[in-house]
Amino acid sequence: MQHKVLVTDTGLIDEVVNDQQLARLKSIADVVRKIPKSDEEMSEWIRDTDAIISGDSSLNDQILEKAQKLKIISRVGIGYDNIDLKTATRKGIIVTNLPGTLSDSVAEHAILLMLAVARRLVTADACVRGGKWSQFYEHPPDIEVSGKILGLVGLGAIGGAVAQRAKAFNMKVLVYDPYVDDKRISTIGCRRVQLEDLLRESDVISIHTPLTTETKKLITEREFDLMKKSAILINTARGAIVDEKSLIEALKNGKIAGAGVDVLTIEPPNPSNPLLSMSNVIFTPHSAAFTLDALKRLWVASSDAVLRVLTGQLPQPPANIVNREVVPLLK
Repeated sequence: MQHKVLVTDTGLIDEVVNDQQLARLKSIADVVRKIPKSDEEMSEWIRDTDAIISGDSSLNDQILEKAQKLKIISRVGIGYDNIDLKTATRKGIIVTNLPGTLSDSVAEHAILLMLAVARRLVTADACVRGGKWSQFYEHPPDIEVSGKILGLVGLGAIGGAVAQRAKAFNMKVLVYDPYVDDKRISTIGCRRVQLEDLLRESDVISIHTPLTTETKKLITEREFDLMKKSAILINTARGAIVDEKSLIEALKNGKIAGAGVDVLTIEPPNPSNPLLSMSNVIFTPHSAAFTLDALKRLWVASSDAVLRVLTGQLPQPPANIVNREVVPLLK
């Protein structure tokens, strides 16, 4: 019987997907590419689906309960907070993510936002385009990052890649990550500190931790009160790691100098969100990983995980089985 594979990631454009990998997948499965407009629609689609190559669409417990044949959810990316892991495991569904495939693209983007905020890139561009050349010099002078202190909240693959790039700017790198051993931190040339010390000492704070119950609203009013008034916050991880109300107040009251934001609690943001009117914030639309190179890596790795499972094998790196406890439950 032919399998059915559902692809729900908006970033997997035709230029990326139409390749030999798709031909291999189509040789054993009907491949359907569409984005659900509602949980109800996804609940209907999931009933006869064997594998999902998943974007950010919700796969909550109510949806997963409707799955009758589902064997694998192959997440196109790193975060899997949109998937109910407990229900997936109970139903014997493998969940995979791709922790190493986005390191370069997201790390570059974090550095891009850091420099753009420090050098007021968007404001400078607007002054030139708007015929207000001299008005740029009415703003406070820019900030150099060379020789400054970078604080990394999380030293996974992306955090490590950011640390390596920061060394090119002669930055000192502090790390808060209770799950990384000292050897990795010292090998990359960083220094381990507690979160409070990182916040007090850092000129730039860049977040690279997954969203979990432990990290949700990790940065709140208390944490902003510890930061330097000249500090810049960069978030390319997940919006909910930072309490948005506290971020708004910190920027409005001059507790920090600026922010570079690729992720928000609600995406896209409500037009009334006060952050949108702040000139010391630079936004990108959750696009840190949206490079052609990264998309190709994601597609090949996520589809390979599906191919393996549908042919009776376990996924292999770079795909990572998030719920390893499901493996003994498989036939």
